[in-house]
Formats: sequence, structure tokens, C-alpha cells
Amino acid sequence: MAKDYRLIAEDSDIEHVVKNLCGRYGISPNIIEIEKYDGVTKLLDALGIEFKQPRRALGVVIDTDDSIVSRWEQLHNSALGGGYTQFPLEPKSEGTIIRSDSDVRPDLGIWLMPNNNLPGMVEDFVEQLIPKGDLLWPRAQLVVQEIPAAQRRFNRIIKAQIHTWLAWQEVPGRPLGQAITKRYFDANAPHAQQFVDWLRRLFELEAASQQ
Repeated sequence: MAKDYRLIAEDSDIEHVVKNLCGRYGISPNIIEIEKYDGVTKLLDALGIEFKQPRRALGVVIDTDDSIVSRWEQLHNSALGGGYTQFPLEPKSEGTIIRSDSDVRPDLGIWLMPNNNLPGMVEDFVEQLIPKGDLLWPRAQLVVQEIPAAQRRFNRIIKAQIHTWLAWQEVPGRPLGQAITKRYFDANAPHAQQFVDWLRRLFELEAASQQ
């Protein structure tokens, strides 16, 4: 039986970050169904079907990459096609929530990585969870920046910096989600708390836990 609350993520990195943050905050996987799509194109293509499922709320977590404006326009067009007439012109900095005016559409929540205000991706989000004063982080940034452009085999500097930093932890090379569980990232950082607050508001978790 399908859960009343569903969250879809652009890829496995976002999926595991969300799942591990939920675990740290005591949000049971029995409450929210969390699944990934293999890329932004597949997620956007599937929204029309997702909007028609009999659920109370649907969350969408997606990278903005190079343009928050173009990503928001894509989501806006999909939502309008799905019958959401109250879609805001701009994303909310605290995470967007659109309460449905119909029994046939779920409430819709959108979180644009990293912070609903700036272009970027999940690595920009977890950068904000690196403990304040960490001495390895500026070194990881510098090491990557010093690689000549002609020798770089990557096209996203923040990705290379984050994974360089993770390679220097007690257990090297942990994926982003596991790095939350291992407490390399600080799940109590304000940025993480803001994301979890959006989840709780969207899925009305306090009300659900009382049922």
C-alpha cells in the first residue's frame, strides 16, 4: 500500500542525504516514502504521473545546477500542467509548500538545492554542514583550486572539493549520506535544521505521529 507521504529526489546522492538526515532527526522511514530518479530529466518527466497519485503530500528535492530561474520555470510548467494554480512566482527561501485545493492532487513541496536562493547542487548543501573551524576543508578547497584547468578531469569544483575532504576523514571516501551518519557533517547545522523543518511542515509530521 502506498504511503500518504512521498519524497522524490533527483539522484541517489540527494536521496541518501535526505534519508540520513531523517534518521538523525528521528523521522521514521515508515512515514515517508523516499525514492530517487536517475537525473533531473527523468524526474521532471515523471511529475505529471506523480501529481496524480492518491497521496496527501509530495516532496521534490532537486539540484538547480547553473540556474535557479530556469529550474523554477521547469517546475512551474510541470505544476501548472498538473493542475496547481497557486504556484508562486519565486521559490521560498525556507522551502516552498503549496497546499492543494483538490482531493485529487497532493500538497506539493519543493526544495531547490542548495538553499532555494542560489544555483548549485547537493554538494553545496552539505558544504554548509562541514563543522565550523574544520582545518581540512580550506586545504581541500585549495588543493582542488590549484589543479591547472587543463589537467582537471572534473567539471564541478565543489564536487571535487567535497570528495577530497571526505577522502581525508577517519574512514576515507564515505558517500554523502553515510558521512552524515558518521558525523563528519554536522546534522545540527542551521542549514540542515531548516531543511528538516521544511520536511516536517510539508508532511505535517507532528500530526502524523499522533495518529
